[in-house]
Amino acid sequence: MTTLANSTVKLIQEFEGCKLQAYQLKGDKPTIGYGHTGSDVHMGMKITQQQAEMYLFGDLKERVNFLNSHIHRELTQNQFDALMSFLYNRGSGNFLKSRLYKLVNAGDMVGAANAFLDKENWNFSKFNANIRNSLYNRRRREREVFITK
Repeated sequence: MTTLANSTVKLIQEFEGCKLQAYQLKGDKPTIGYGHTGSDVHMGMKITQQQAEMYLFGDLKERVNFLNSHIHRELTQNQFDALMSFLYNRGSGNFLKSRLYKLVNAGDMVGAANAFLDKENWNFSKFNANIRNSLYNRRRREREVFITK
């Protein structure tokens, strides 16, 4: 079982950025802080940096438990960090449907590393080219972290 480390938090903070006022991407739920969504978030909502970090750690705790209950292989901290970042961004349903998830549990870490770059993981038609490029760069960085010893 791998645990949340500073490296995990920093990677997710790097990608998510922090917005202290709620925003909404086309067709998505209202979001605040480091990508926090939920029934407690509404448009017009404002929070402090401290609240953003509290939301982040609450969200990460849930995802750590989820990841540890669904991955049945030993992971390095870097592999765990990369998977957490992917899971945080794509959500649990998309994670469980991904080739990445299946390959990790099959023990094919080389295939899993390459699966970060599967087009389904970054090329969402609802997003403009800048967001798609950002998602592609995130997946590339997650892959790099995943393969780093």
